[in-house]
Amino acid sequence: MEAVNGTNSSNSSPPSSSLPELMEDVLLPIVGFLGILGNLGAGAVLISSNNKSAFHQSLKALIVVDLLLVIVMVVDSQQIKNQMFIFLIPYFWNPFKNTVLTFQTFLIMSISAERYLAVKKPIQFNITKVKNSIRIHFLTFILPALVLAALFNIPKFFETELVKIEALTKEENTTEEIYDYKITSLRRNPKYIFYYIHTARLLVMGIIPFLSLLVINTLIFKKIQKSNMIRESSLRLQKKQRKSRSQSIILIIIVIVYLICNLPRVTLNLTEYLMQVKQ
Repeated sequence: MEAVNGTNSSNSSPPSSSLPELMEDVLLPIVGFLGILGNLGAGAVLISSNNKSAFHQSLKALIVVDLLLVIVMVVDSQQIKNQMFIFLIPYFWNPFKNTVLTFQTFLIMSISAERYLAVKKPIQFNITKVKNSIRIHFLTFILPALVLAALFNIPKFFETELVKIEALTKEENTTEEIYDYKITSLRRNPKYIFYYIHTARLLVMGIIPFLSLLVINTLIFKKIQKSNMIRESSLRLQKKQRKSRSQSIILIIIVIVYLICNLPRVTLNLTEYLMQVKQ
């Protein structure tokens, strides 16, 4: 499901006391607050660590993205109707939060690819500039994920637009012009809905990431198992091998959590896609 679909904010119905509303208004902020604390704690541990490896830089970037995503989701759940926030929705907020969600997916895929290269050819990887230069690592693994996420979400800038509407004032029985937003004709276009909202996002945000993460991390796990059977005579090589294994295990845990948390979203997207195909 998309991070947001543009809707008219001033004409929304009063909040009900249903279970979904209760979960959105109460449970989500609590979970979001815990997520923020967890990411801040993990970030503090990484920052305090003397380890300056490229993998740790990737984890720091992932923590920042996760933190942004949690904040975005919590803010979005509050259905803020402030005029300043409404100004931001069409041309900043809607594209931004979808870009953050996409960037998180692409970044995890990029980190997985980096770890696979590290465990497949550890000697060659350890002497490359990608391993030893933070700048080159950023340009190779982090920046491409961000650029691709931004490019993929360019259509989000054209899904909603600002409009002026007349609204009754609370104090007097008069009307005033205020700004609101509405979905555009592009967002209502059946072809756009089918090819971009359902098909493209299902592939790019669901099927392709899930399959690639499962395959890559399975290969990483098998490589770790194989390396456990090989005893290195050099203590230095043993230390590097243990470090590489621990980093790979951390990544596998992150990927498992990501797959579990995103499985409902992908399942819902797939269901919507199949329903759209049948129509």
